[in-house]
Amino acid sequence: MRSTIRVLTGGLAVALLALPLALIEGAGVEAVAASSHALTAPATVAASSFSTMPNATTTPTATDVDQGVSCVTSVFCMAVGNGDEPDTDAQNAESWDGSTWAPSALPAVSSTDTVLNSVSCVTTNFCVAVGYGETSAYFGLIEQWNGTSWSVIQATAGSTDTLLLSVSCTSASFCVAVGWTGSPSTPYVEQWNGSTWTPTVLPLPSGYADSLILSVSCPTSTSCMMAGLGENGSGDEIPLAEQFNGSSWSATSFPTFPPDTDTALFSVSCAGTSFCAAAGGTDSGVLVMTWNGSSWTQATLPSNGPDDLNAISCFSATSCSAVGQQSNGGPTAALAWNGQTWSQATTPAPPASSTGSALEAVDCITNWACVAVGDNQFGSGSSATYLPLNLIAPIARSGYRFVASDGGIFNYGAGAPFLGSMGGQPLNAPIVGMATMPAGD
Repeated sequence: MRSTIRVLTGGLAVALLALPLALIEGAGVEAVAASSHALTAPATVAASSFSTMPNATTTPTATDVDQGVSCVTSVFCMAVGNGDEPDTDAQNAESWDGSTWAPSALPAVSSTDTVLNSVSCVTTNFCVAVGYGETSAYFGLIEQWNGTSWSVIQATAGSTDTLLLSVSCTSASFCVAVGWTGSPSTPYVEQWNGSTWTPTVLPLPSGYADSLILSVSCPTSTSCMMAGLGENGSGDEIPLAEQFNGSSWSATSFPTFPPDTDTALFSVSCAGTSFCAAAGGTDSGVLVMTWNGSSWTQATLPSNGPDDLNAISCFSATSCSAVGQQSNGGPTAALAWNGQTWSQATTPAPPASSTGSALEAVDCITNWACVAVGDNQFGSGSSATYLPLNLIAPIARSGYRFVASDGGIFNYGAGAPFLGSMGGQPLNAPIVGMATMPAGD
């Protein structure tokens, strides 16, 4: 188990056809011919085939390892990471402008060991990256992007080890960063309200002797889920997830796993308050758990899937992507969720000279694609070097939209999400068609 922290109904359709409607396509989907028959659209939305994205960095170095990624549009993503050797850890960042990934300069941090693990962007002018540094003890590190440059927001060393591993922002005035602190390690949270970061040390949940919080996902400012692992009284690693309701955190419960079985969650992603998916592993292989708003359920995964899952991203209950590698050291691998089943996604073969490959993070953007980042390794041991690995998988959409002459828009299928309507708005002429914008809206 990988433990490295990189961590429609027919009646409705027929009724609509009685209106003066122009049949149009949902972005990237096949049009459906108008008829008096019942119309249906399967909710199939999955990123099933990854390909390599261009990168300006072509020479392997010791520090170009991408461990977190966040995309806002098809022409803006930010990835962060660090070196892979304990003695050479140095933070790095790179941005996507729609044509290539290129390095993004970071401010100097006074630290013997500097790591950025996660990034969350809500606009092209606001991103937050978190990680940790080390002096006499590990300290939480928070940096912010303002559209042109990065700045250090918080990097305060104390006498107790404190690490930040994941961050999730819903706006420029709400972010949650999580990790752990102390010994035994307990959940640690920093919350941003638009002007200040407020730290909170949470108590260990009942039944846990310690905890490692590795991931957080906030679909709204009053709903977050953080996940990781802890140790029970018998010394087994057990999954841990806590939910935020806008004012406090509370632990969620999991199905019972067999005794003497180590189980961990490395990444969690929520697409609303009633759907989350978490990826991790057990002694026997990879693990995906889904949350329905009240309980966790273990998902059925394909038998030929990855040996390690490091990250997961869901933009709806019918579209998730989980990434990792086939075995320790690669090649890379991914899974796709279409709302019904998990299936193996394809990833490109690593360079012939590579000695290892891994996908460490993924972010899926509705109406565009899933972007996964990681690294290709060259050489081994202290002489190993790395190239950032950036992959993209277009989202296969299934669905269609109608537009009525009065401006009303009707959508069917998860691949044609509702993006607005002008139903009832007086028009000076009938609408005769609808087109997609470059971002897919």
